[in-house]
Amino acid sequence: MQTVQTVLGEVDIDELGITLMHEHLLVDRRHLWKKPAHISDNFAYADVSMTILNELRHEPYSNFDNNYYLDTDLAAEEVKVFQKVGGRSIVDVTPVGIGRNPESLKDIAVKTNSPIIMGCGYYLENTHPSFISSSSAEEIAECIYQDLFEGAGETNIKAGIIGEIGIGPNMTDQEVKVLRGAAKAQKQTGKILTVHLPGWERYGHSVLDIIEKEGANPEQVILDHMNPSLNDIEYQTSLADRGAFLEYDMIGIELLFPEGQSPSDQQSAEAIVKLLEKGYESSILLSQDVFLKSLLKHYGGGGFAHILQHFVPRLKRLGVSDTEIDQLLIENPKQVFKRAEG
Repeated sequence: MQTVQTVLGEVDIDELGITLMHEHLLVDRRHLWKKPAHISDNFAYADVSMTILNELRHEPYSNFDNNYYLDTDLAAEEVKVFQKVGGRSIVDVTPVGIGRNPESLKDIAVKTNSPIIMGCGYYLENTHPSFISSSSAEEIAECIYQDLFEGAGETNIKAGIIGEIGIGPNMTDQEVKVLRGAAKAQKQTGKILTVHLPGWERYGHSVLDIIEKEGANPEQVILDHMNPSLNDIEYQTSLADRGAFLEYDMIGIELLFPEGQSPSDQQSAEAIVKLLEKGYESSILLSQDVFLKSLLKHYGGGGFAHILQHFVPRLKRLGVSDTEIDQLLIENPKQVFKRAEG
């Protein structure tokens, strides 16, 4: 029996069921927030509510309250909505630096009886702990190893996946160093590595080159945020041809980001159909990347149930079969963790 590490212990991979591969059950980005000069105080400091929901689609980062949610009871209720429509497991890839809290994740898992797989490692440079700047890639790898096999921070709660490791639009030297450290840890442990890509750029091959140079295996790598490059199918298939998983994890997010407008669900669905038609059904992962308060169902967003409630029916209208949907939501996540070693 192959198992995957959750915050409550090891779970049989074959029992994961429908799995979301890239979510944030809790987030805290308050330390990154700065009020934009063009934004009124009324909007910047308002509580997230239906009254400002439309504005938040165009200025998602400009409202202070939108940048954090830390209520474990609310998170548990959001997970229960996912469970009621058939969902089971969640991979929480919240990194150190934007609110990862192992004890809180354990609390949510206990309240919901949902297998929750916790990530580890470091995100974009502006979220890195201060010690990262003076640490070597080898020292970063050791920190990741500790989270995987000894416990995160001062806890004995173990991570089950490496990442999401952050690469930003500028792909800074420090971010590359962290990626190298994560790749070293991946090679040492065989655990799956998930990498945040700036979706509007084309850094996938550069990331895989760095990972391979450290001796890690691209077949044990997930490349995040594929939605913005959906019109570049050749780029995406070339990444899959190197063995990496392609993660369409912005389902339900139709926001105007600083880098550009995120694709609609219809655009994402049509791109996924093209990949299926080309035979890449084993390379695709789905998730919603809930990371803002306004994306939670309680506040008017799609929450963690959006894919099952609304995106799966959209895929079916485009001719995707039940077997193919099970492949994307059940079999492919299982294969992700079955590729892991150690």
